[in-house]
Amino acid sequence: MSEQASGQTNFQGPIRSRGNSLRLARWAEFKGIDNIHRSEELPLDYQVKARNVYINDKGKYVSRPGRTLVLSGNIHSLFPFGNYLFGVRNDTLVAIDRNYEVTPLRVVGSGKMSFTVIGTWLAFTNSSVIGYIKDLVAYDFSDVTLQNKIKVFPSLIVRTYRSRMYLAKDNILWFTDAGNYGRIDTRKGFVMFPEDINMVEPIDDGIFVGSDKVYFLRGPSPEKFQQEVADSDRAIYGTSAVFDAIKIGSEVSGKIAIWTSEVGVCMGLPGGFAQSSVKVTNTVEGTYQVPTCREGAGFINTVDGLYYVATLRR
Repeated sequence: MSEQASGQTNFQGPIRSRGNSLRLARWAEFKGIDNIHRSEELPLDYQVKARNVYINDKGKYVSRPGRTLVLSGNIHSLFPFGNYLFGVRNDTLVAIDRNYEVTPLRVVGSGKMSFTVIGTWLAFTNSSVIGYIKDLVAYDFSDVTLQNKIKVFPSLIVRTYRSRMYLAKDNILWFTDAGNYGRIDTRKGFVMFPEDINMVEPIDDGIFVGSDKVYFLRGPSPEKFQQEVADSDRAIYGTSAVFDAIKIGSEVSGKIAIWTSEVGVCMGLPGGFAQSSVKVTNTVEGTYQVPTCREGAGFINTVDGLYYVATLRR
């Protein structure tokens, strides 16, 4: 039930029911979703479900904007670069312009695609292909004939950091030679982790890597990396993103990584410190439990402010 008062919408509804007694409350502010407590134990400022709404910075419910279908098909792994949105449509790598015109680039299979920017190029990879896009043409990386060197290969995740490309495959983070994004030294071009890698996010002074927990490779280059544990909880594959700290008025400067872990949302700050966001704080307070998920998707929405959006797949 809702009513209009002073130009604002207030919600009211049952929060307790014992016998014939029914209590009603009118809420002016919301703190979020509580999926731990039973409905009769629910704290006053929390909700069990919230469909097609979000909670703004003032603690008010706001209806989500509607949506319009502009392209059909199985479309996923979208990545903005230049004047185009790149992604996979059915089994084809495509470029989508602002008028939703689609340019097919090459067949890549249906697997989730990972992208990274290399200057004016856009590198891409999934479990079966790897290459780069230049001027709306997809290319393969050049073959390598040098001893102890191999061409880059299809991987789960690709990122760039300080003149190198980093590729996550199984439990190994491979990296290319400095300045040569298509070539790996098999003798020393890798860092091993305890379990399969599920996240790689570089910031200004290092790289966050998700495995059995989240690690931080501090330093400007592999030979100077110092490996540290940034967070003890496992990241959920596909939910990470990076944004500039200045956009949230942060006391720190530079890039910030953000991801959803098994217990909530976490921000990775410069220096490798993984700071809990508000959602993680709520989790610690015992109000929200992240459902068990094998993967998801995360992105930064800059429309009407800055929001981190994560969708989870069971």
